[in-house]
Amino acid sequence: MKKQNHNKIIIILLVIFIILSLALGGFILYDKMIKNDSSNANNIVSNEKNKIKKEYKAYKTGDKVTIKLNNTLQQTFYVLEDSSSIDKNITLFSEKNIGTGAFNEDYSDGNEYSGSLIESKLKELTNTWENINSARLITIDEIKATGLTNKEQCGPSEDILCDTIVQDSWLLYQDEIYWTMTKATSDGNIQYDEGRYVYYISNGVIQGHIVGYKPGSEWNKNGTAFENFGIRPVIEISKEYIE
Repeated sequence: MKKQNHNKIIIILLVIFIILSLALGGFILYDKMIKNDSSNANNIVSNEKNKIKKEYKAYKTGDKVTIKLNNTLQQTFYVLEDSSSIDKNITLFSEKNIGTGAFNEDYSDGNEYSGSLIESKLKELTNTWENINSARLITIDEIKATGLTNKEQCGPSEDILCDTIVQDSWLLYQDEIYWTMTKATSDGNIQYDEGRYVYYISNGVIQGHIVGYKPGSEWNKNGTAFENFGIRPVIEISKEYIE
């Protein structure tokens, strides 16, 4: 009789142990599921926030925008290349010249933009533009990529053709002349001395010009030449500074 009671007690204890184990296991599983659901919900919210942060206004080449260059200075630019909604930064071309300067004093310095007088002058003119990522001059490839150029006769013969910019387009501003940073080489029937010429825009025509004459020469008696050639910058800037 005692043995039967002892067995019953063991069975009862075993059942109680199983019930408690199942209850504890269920609680742990439930708690884990709740935490996973909470974590998933937080991840969804976080992903949605990140998605919102990464969406920006899209712009097309030629769109006109006003940019906040620093706390007090605003200026008008044109979008130089398409910018999608996932692009945080945008590349812009100034509406007009912001100053003038010679490319180099002496053509023996070469026609590299890097290290040139015109690069130094541009840095000087834009040193208060605190919001920009970078500033430089435009390239001929960028001008042609806008689709606003043509081939037209520019010499006494029909065989002599020049690249010209469509009149009244945003690439031109009144009668302003401006430098590019692209080296001039051969252009159809026109040949340029290697190392001495860069392209610039004058009267809507893309043409090469010597970067500088030797100081004191008959072409440059007063020192630096071409000081009236314009500086029209290309900038990269975050879209948050578009007004």
